[in-house]
Amino acid sequence: MKYLFALDGKNSVRTIDGDGHLTISRCLLTKAEISGYYGREIPDPDGKLKLDPDKLYNLLRAPDELAKASSSLAGKPVLSVHKAVTSEQHDHQSTVGSVGTVLFEKPALYGSLSIWDGEAIERIESGEAKSVSCGYRYTPDMTPGVYEGQKYDGVMRDIRFNHLALVEEGRVSDAVIGDAKPITFADKYGLSRIKHAPTGPKPSNNGASKAFTKLTKISPRISEIKRG
Repeated sequence: MKYLFALDGKNSVRTIDGDGHLTISRCLLTKAEISGYYGREIPDPDGKLKLDPDKLYNLLRAPDELAKASSSLAGKPVLSVHKAVTSEQHDHQSTVGSVGTVLFEKPALYGSLSIWDGEAIERIESGEAKSVSCGYRYTPDMTPGVYEGQKYDGVMRDIRFNHLALVEEGRVSDAVIGDAKPITFADKYGLSRIKHAPTGPKPSNNGASKAFTKLTKISPRISEIKRG
């Protein structure tokens, strides 16, 4: 059975196979543009940038940086929540699919997705998860400039993708599959989105507290991964 899935203003075929798995053959993942990030969202492990945590800085995802980073997104996991993952810290419950081939077509990254989890597929079909957000590391270069007539405060360099997460609303305005908008502290660490996990009962307050305690122990290497 075939379904039409509107992506980036175009019709893109999505198919569900005999096992119920969803394949999206082509969708916009992220693109080169200027987006706002609070100082507290911008990685600065040494404190050398001296950014105001409550100030909104306009950062450019430059076309050439996305082109260089495209191969690092291929094969990465698709998650039901936004969180950093590694081979040592792999969340089996939140992993609902994977990214396929990724291509850079200026100014955007396009790719295919395979979604395996039934609840995640229902969220996509219902429109609850109408976008995805890239999770990645990057090096901030706070050199101001102008891109397509718009001023920016810095550029994201050395982008390395970690995962793709299903989200409700994208940061990239014209992308159905795009980057997540700024969210609360609880959202950032997955505490307010636990209800979207594919299996298992809703956590109690005590469970959320334990989850938070566990998350505070995550290594600095993992905490550097940002959503954008």
